[in-house]
Amino acid sequence: MFDVNLTLPIFLAMFFLFMAALKEMVLKPVGQALEQREQRIKGNIEVGAVARHTAVEIVADYDRRMHEARQKAQGIVSDVLLAAQKDRQAEVKTFHESGQTKLQAAKKAIAAERANLVGNLAEEQRDLVGTIVKKLLGESASVVVDADKARQVLVEEAS
Repeated sequence: MFDVNLTLPIFLAMFFLFMAALKEMVLKPVGQALEQREQRIKGNIEVGAVARHTAVEIVADYDRRMHEARQKAQGIVSDVLLAAQKDRQAEVKTFHESGQTKLQAAKKAIAAERANLVGNLAEEQRDLVGTIVKKLLGESASVVVDADKARQVLVEEAS
């Protein structure tokens, strides 16, 4: 069944030569390509880790600066509101004082005009009483009306 002759060693030699050629031509380049790919993947992972670490630092710095900017903006807003409130209070005080001054001046003017009107009314009342008495009692009758008393009555009636 199985003959041992020179064919077996030739087939074995051819098989080993074929395996050596296959190893040199196919397996070594494929192995090198797989190693390069593995190295490239490891390099990309390392670059990604460094980039991630850098990104985390950048985000943390950004958050810190945003927090500082918000605090600074809040401080500015508070300062502006405080200044505006002080300005408003100063203006309100100025308007109040101006209004009080105008009110006092108006009260004085009204009081002076009232005194003048009361004086004029007292004079007219005296003349009117005199005219009525003369018409009722005749031309010879005379009545003396006290001007101060007439003013006092007019002031009491006006109040």
